[in-house]
Amino acid sequence: MNKYKKYLAAMIAICLLVGCAAEKAAVENNIASSSSPSQETAEKQAESSQQMSKKQEQSAQEYLFEAKGMEAIQLTGQEILDGKEANMSVKISEDINMDFHISRDNPNGTKMYAIYDSQAYNLAVNYISPDVFDNDEAIPAYSYQICCYDFNKDGTKEVAVAAGNKNDELSIFVFYVDVESQFVLYPENYILGYKNAYVNESNEICVPSPNGVKVYNYRIRAEDAEYAKLSGPIKVSVDYSTEEQLKKYTTAEKFVKDEGASSLLILPKEKLENVSVCLIEYDANTDKHYVKENLYSTPELTPDKPLIVQAFMPDFPILAISYTDESGTEQLCGIGESLEDGSVYLFEMGIARG
Repeated sequence: MNKYKKYLAAMIAICLLVGCAAEKAAVENNIASSSSPSQETAEKQAESSQQMSKKQEQSAQEYLFEAKGMEAIQLTGQEILDGKEANMSVKISEDINMDFHISRDNPNGTKMYAIYDSQAYNLAVNYISPDVFDNDEAIPAYSYQICCYDFNKDGTKEVAVAAGNKNDELSIFVFYVDVESQFVLYPENYILGYKNAYVNESNEICVPSPNGVKVYNYRIRAEDAEYAKLSGPIKVSVDYSTEEQLKKYTTAEKFVKDEGASSLLILPKEKLENVSVCLIEYDANTDKHYVKENLYSTPELTPDKPLIVQAFMPDFPILAISYTDESGTEQLCGIGESLEDGSVYLFEMGIARG
């Protein structure tokens, strides 16, 4: 009997020990199960993480040309050579829809297509400088961008193409969309610069240069693009003077070209020397203006002592101003009046040469 009791007690102890061990194992398994996701869950989390990283990468893409609200596609030259493609569809205006495409052409070359009414226009071949390609092939270190943005807020987006290396080479080409003429994309501007460009609050294109940020109206191009890339910002502003300004600048220099004409206020942003007002003439063979005659000169202008010029402004530019700035840089700028809104604008012509 005592032996039986001892045997029974031993069996109960063993059962208790086994039960505890089993319970402990079950608890540990439950904890492990709850803390370590299944393979399927892990794969989903990894995929979600990859998608998030991809979205962040896309949203953080550094465009060659930035404008708030623009629609854009961009590829590196290496991506194009590797066979990657980029596409977008844009509602240019209420009546115009266009498709855009970037890829490698076969057997060689580059496609930068603007597609309208089933007709494809290869901007890389017909409209933009061959300097941004290597024998029509994309340059690996470059990026290539097409974007649409309404610069003048008239309800019709313009098309801008940018190519460059994001360091010291940048070319921007701006086109007006005109489906009523033989040119669907009409060239408006060609701008050379260095690093990435952007649009400011006045819808002007701001392009970095070694001497400061150059500011361009989207449709006013420098006639000497290479010079414009190397020179600094224009150091004068020109506009029709107000009565208030005429009273303010009592010490201003004055030059009357046309009696009874409106007065232009040429206001320096710093001290300028060797200032001249020139008569310029357009040469259709070169599509440039040249200095024809020097009309007026003064040794110096300052922000407190500007120049007031009485002159009629015809539909085409006939006047220019040349000067030497504080850094010793010569600059020659044509003066024109916009047929769009009547505003006065300046465009760089390079260094004054008669």
